[in-house]
Amino acid sequence: MKSPLVRLEKVDAGYSEGHAVLKKLDLYINHSDRIALLGANGNGKSTLVKIISDRLKPRPATSTNPDSSKIGYFAHSRPMKWMSILRRSKPCARR
Repeated sequence: MKSPLVRLEKVDAGYSEGHAVLKKLDLYINHSDRIALLGANGNGKSTLVKIISDRLKPRPATSTNPDSSKIGYFAHSRPMKWMSILRRSKPCARR
C-alpha cells in the first residue's frame, strides 16, 4: 500500500505563539482522494492549505509529505490576475 500523500497527526497550527487556529488535527490524504474545503470565514481553511503545501509549519512539526510529491497552491488573495486570464482565453470547441 502506498503511503499517504499528506499525513498530519495531532498537530496545532496558527500564526502567533500560543494561539492555534487548528488544534489536535489528524488528516490523511491518499493519492486517489479528492477533497473540498468548505466553511465560514475564519475557520482555518487557508491555514490548512498552507500546512498541506508546506507554507506553514504545524506544531509539533510532522511529516506532511512522506513521498516528496509537489503540492500546488493558489492563494485566494490574487483572484483578479487569474480572472483576467480566464476572460481573455478562447472557449474550447465542442466535440
